[in-house]
Amino acid sequence: MRYCSPACRQRVYRERNGLYSWAAGEQRTTLCTQCSGRIEWVAAREGHRREYCSSACKQRAYRERRREEAEKARRFHEEQRRRREQEEQARSRSGGGAGTGTRRPATAAEARAVVFVLAELGDDGTTTLKMAYRVAAKKWHPDVSHSPAANETFKRLEGAAAVLRSLGLLN
Repeated sequence: MRYCSPACRQRVYRERNGLYSWAAGEQRTTLCTQCSGRIEWVAAREGHRREYCSSACKQRAYRERRREEAEKARRFHEEQRRRREQEEQARSRSGGGAGTGTRRPATAAEARAVVFVLAELGDDGTTTLKMAYRVAAKKWHPDVSHSPAANETFKRLEGAAAVLRSLGLLN
């Protein structure tokens, strides 16, 4: 006789030899939540239940749940990105560009880029962050530069410096 699995063979052996006791609990029949296959089992205690007929069904269900969770997270992040883009567009339309220049950079990479761009130096590794900050501060300080955009640009530089100082990258 051929069996579908070792567990099935063991169950038949126990039943034939009287080793399988139905007295241990209540015999129940349910359907597998994954493949809708019939499961016969013994409920040994109250609240005990079986949802899957085999470990393969359990693994398939787990993988499906993981895929659904990943898709949900992807949709969430896509929605967050879309919302941020809409806020940026609304800010640039309403403020005429002046309000967006003073926005504080969110990450160290953004802040570093702001410092090097305002210093007009390349971030090629030959110039330190501290040196680039000093060059940009001398160039854009409102007392030194008589450019009409100097005040806003210096505020932008200081916002980037605050982010870098909070992370310990600029002393």
